[in-house]
Parts: sequence; C-alpha cells; structure tokens
Amino acid sequence: MDKKGKRDKKSYNWILRKELKEALLLNYNTEKMMDKLPEEFIDEIFWGGKQKKHKSNIYERNSQAREACLKHYGYTCQVCGFDFEKYYGTAGKEIIHVHHINKISKKSNEHKIDPIKELIPVCPNCHIVIHSKKEGMYTIEEMKELIHNK
Repeated sequence: MDKKGKRDKKSYNWILRKELKEALLLNYNTEKMMDKLPEEFIDEIFWGGKQKKHKSNIYERNSQAREACLKHYGYTCQVCGFDFEKYYGTAGKEIIHVHHINKISKKSNEHKIDPIKELIPVCPNCHIVIHSKKEGMYTIEEMKELIHNK
C-alpha cells in the first residue's frame, strides 16, 4: 500500500481460507511456518504438548517422615488454615502438601530429617508462594505476615 492507502502494483491482499490455513500449519514444520505466515493468520492457533527430553535430579522424599509430620500437625495448612476435607468433604480427605523448611536440594546427600522441625503441611497455594521468592524461599512466619498484612 502506498501512503494514501491505495494498493500499489507490488502488494497483494491475502485471503486465505481457514481450512487451508489449518492444513498448512498441520502439515509443515509449524515453528518455521509461523514466521512465514502473515500475523493475522496465526493469532487464533496455539500449539502445545510438544515432547522434549529433560534431565534433572530428583530428591527422594521419605514417606514415613511425611506421615510423622502429618500425625503431629494434621492436614490443615499451617500458613492459611485451609482444610481440604472441610471444604471438599471426603474427596479432600488427607490431601495436603508437606513442605521441607530447608530446601532438600541444598543438602549434599542423604541426611537425617526431623519431621516436626523440618517438615510442615501447607496447601498448594501457600506452597507455590513459598517457592516464588526471587532468592531462597519465604519462611512460614513471612507467609503468615503476607496473609495478615494484606
């Protein structure tokens, strides 16, 4: 188009049927194809689920330590007080995350765990916020302050 909005001899209006657009995206390398299609043709389609290989360390959790922690504290979040069973009934019975107060990945190897001092039940919402701190983790006390000072 020229500056006045009129079509010049070198430009063309793209009219691409939805079926053709989908066929192009499905039958060709979509990552390369996306760069070649005009923006207005790709804003409706999202891709996900591509399989990738991933290698990482997994740190073993001790189920007996978890059980001892829950026997002591119960299944209520020790930060916000959420109880899955009270909210969801029997579907929520005995559902809770157990958080390692000291990051298990920071230990050099297998080590003793005190389930009362080193583990604590927290709901998934509190657990993700605990681990969202830029450096380190929020402590249980910091989390309680966040909730009470909102």
